[in-house]
Amino acid sequence: MGRPPAASTAPVLDALESDGGVAGLRPTLEDMRLALGRIRNALEFLDTTRTVVAAAFDMPERTPLLTPAFSLKNTEAMALALKAALAIVFTYFLMHGLNWSALVTAGVTAVLVSQTSLGATIQKSMLRIGGAAVGGAIGIATIVVAMPNITALGGLLIVAGLGFWAAAWMAVGSARIAYMGFQAGIAIAMCVTDPSGPTTDLTPAKDRVLGILVGIVAMLFVDAIWPLRARLVMWKPLARAFRALADLVRFAPETRGYGAQLRRAVRRRSAVYSQLSATVRMSAESALEPDAAEGKAERESVGRLTAHAQTVFLAILALIRHRVSPGFPTLPAPTQDAMRALDEGVGDVLDALADRLDGKPRESLPDLAQRINALEALYPDEPAAPTQDGTTLVRRAARDHVAIARGLVREVSLLEAEVDAAQSIRPRRS
Repeated sequence: MGRPPAASTAPVLDALESDGGVAGLRPTLEDMRLALGRIRNALEFLDTTRTVVAAAFDMPERTPLLTPAFSLKNTEAMALALKAALAIVFTYFLMHGLNWSALVTAGVTAVLVSQTSLGATIQKSMLRIGGAAVGGAIGIATIVVAMPNITALGGLLIVAGLGFWAAAWMAVGSARIAYMGFQAGIAIAMCVTDPSGPTTDLTPAKDRVLGILVGIVAMLFVDAIWPLRARLVMWKPLARAFRALADLVRFAPETRGYGAQLRRAVRRRSAVYSQLSATVRMSAESALEPDAAEGKAERESVGRLTAHAQTVFLAILALIRHRVSPGFPTLPAPTQDAMRALDEGVGDVLDALADRLDGKPRESLPDLAQRINALEALYPDEPAAPTQDGTTLVRRAARDHVAIARGLVREVSLLEAEVDAAQSIRPRRS
């Protein structure tokens, strides 16, 4: 532990002279080697003397200052900002109406707990009010029990240190409880620390907890008027992930504009990652909403779809990596046309499945089996020639590519069946 992995003594894949006649075996093993290499590279930060070099396809694109999400077309973000603004107006109206300046905490709380869905708002609210309550209780207990007996700075440091230790213990936990520890630490600091010395004022603890409670109530009130349910919107990022997969599978590198195409593929790959993670997050958030029991079947269906989409994603990446590998030869024009037709067909199927998730009418799908059979017909199974001339290398690369493509077609067909099953479980939305 704490050391970089040692260099492997196993023979490298490049030393293999034969794939045993199994089409697709060599690129599959190569893809596994690349995956294991990335795992090893991820741990090389432990070795400060080693320079890490990643392949171009595995290098994330440099993110600009203003991302594509910074747009008026991002209606979800605009709606979230407007909801938070309405909650702030409500809290500030109460603050000035009651002449209670401590309610400024309520406005801050309304912004902090405003999340992308009702389930996320409930989760953040519970952590914030729970942390404030725990920290306030520790602060009040410190003021009532310890403060009357503290006569020096050392005693105050010991008492405050115990409270901060409890808050830090929660803060270093998992993401489900870390924010609670942060809030507890702030509440303890407001209660037990004062520039003038030991304090016996209980007002900060009361104002902190009540201010947070008012801010949470204000945000939940806005959510009740303008609800955004994770159960209803968790299908949208999944559909966007399907469309990103469709764009990615259409990646067909050519000599002209190869760098631009590769950057586009990297962007599409990042979009798949972000949309699938958003789907998983919203599915978990829907479990905190009032009708969580009713939506259990939907969550399970979304989980299966997400897992299968990841399988399709890995198959597409394997296809692209084989296509952009340094030793991949230039294929004959009929083969390239057949591959592009298959890529377009898979992309059209994924786009159609995304439309189904969005509630659009069903459309007829391309016959992927026919397209993969047409591609395989160009390279029927024959014994490998003993020579290693250019024709043999092209034939072996094409057969490997066809084998990987057939695996992708199989996974897409299974994904289509999963989408149809999900549509039968998912209730119709008005």
